[in-house]
Amino acid sequence: MDLALLMIEKGATDWNRGLRRACHGGHKDLALLMIEKGANDLDNGLVHTYYSGHKDLALLMIEMGADVRQCYTTLDNTDAEYLVRRKIKYAADKYPEIGKYCSEANNIVKNSQVMIPDLLSIVQSY
Repeated sequence: MDLALLMIEKGATDWNRGLRRACHGGHKDLALLMIEKGANDLDNGLVHTYYSGHKDLALLMIEMGADVRQCYTTLDNTDAEYLVRRKIKYAADKYPEIGKYCSEANNIVKNSQVMIPDLLSIVQSY
């Protein structure tokens, strides 16, 4: 981090390149610094998380707006479900089985909300 700050102090301004290299190396703190400074090519940052294998950094890039379809980092079902439930654009398309499961679970919850008042009235009558 100190070296990056020194380079910035000396005039470095290629924030997107810095973001790609930070993601490539798995350096979350540097990636956040590059974004804070103005990096906006989150898709390319996401692609470069593949090389580091840091799925937490991949999830961060997606949360910040990177296109999930650019994610080549292996995400487990829990991560994919998290993205689908957060309604991240294209997540349900990229992980169709998870999307189908979440959709079915949401329908069950919606239907149970309709049934609960009826159940409460029945219980209260006893």
